[in-house]
This record gives sequence, C-alpha cells and structure tokens, in this order.
Amino acid sequence: MRRSRPAVPAPDRKLSEVIKELGLRLLKRPDDAASLPAVQTAILLASAAWNDALGDPALRNRHKEAFKTIDPPWSELTSTDTDQLIAGLVEYKQTQPALDPGADADGSPGGAAGGAGVCPGTSLHPHPIR
Repeated sequence: MRRSRPAVPAPDRKLSEVIKELGLRLLKRPDDAASLPAVQTAILLASAAWNDALGDPALRNRHKEAFKTIDPPWSELTSTDTDQLIAGLVEYKQTQPALDPGADADGSPGGAAGGAGVCPGTSLHPHPIR
C-alpha cells in the first residue's frame, strides 16, 4: 500500500539564480558591470551565507581559504567585513521565503520533505554548496 504525500511545489527559481541575487546585494553598484574578482567574491560569500542559513556554519569560514587565491576588490563591495556580509545575507534570506527554491509559500520546507531524505528545517536542497 502506498502512502500519499502532499504535493511538492515546483521550484520557481534555480539555486544559481538565488545565489546570484544574494551576491548582487554585496556589490556597491549591482547594475554596473563588476570585475571578475568582485563577482567571484560575491558568489563565494553568497554561497557561504546559503550554507550558513541551512545550518552548516562549518562551511561559513571556508571562503577565507579561497581568499588566498582571490584578491577581493573591496572597493566594489559594500563592506570589507566578510562576517558582516554573510550575516546580512543570512538575515535577508530568512526574511525572503521566495529565495528558498524548495520552500512552500509560508517559507517552510516543501510539503514532502518529511519523507524525502531531507533534514527537517532545511530546504529541498539538502546538500550545501561546496
């Protein structure tokens, strides 16, 4: 006998779109063309914020290793404090349910998350970006 599950809403957005939106919030001039290092830095910090928001704070500081190979152009970013930038993105993500591609309209994980191999309290994207 099969158990019926609530329908999972079709994600409206790709994770890459969400990361891009988060990253753009870190640029002083998001409507202008940014340098490649600025884009790399913004995506790296947006990914760290996404992982932190999913409850994986261990990945939050991995960006510091990457900065050994990237010279962040701080003049193009809204701050030089990476912890503050990440915290701001985490706060923004938590107030914007539409940023979670697997969330229901109320911001909770998708309807079938309970039996889908996803940890409670996370999105339908259980694997952090690495």
